[in-house]
Amino acid sequence: MKTKIFGSCATGLALETSDVDIAVSGIDTYDRPTLCECLTTISEVLKGFKWVISNKPILTAHVPVLKLVNFSLIIT
Repeated sequence: MKTKIFGSCATGLALETSDVDIAVSGIDTYDRPTLCECLTTISEVLKGFKWVISNKPILTAHVPVLKLVNFSLIIT
């Protein structure tokens, strides 16, 4: 599994309050339940990092996403 940042953070146009857009690739499935399971696993792993304030998988969205709040968003 690989991740890649895209959007305003990747182009250098992000504001202090901008979100971070991350694409996940290398998951060899198009099955929604399996994708949701992978996203839940990523969420659990992120809980172990001190810079992560909170994260919540939103698995009911058209495209499942992970809402993440990190330390730098709280300080700014």
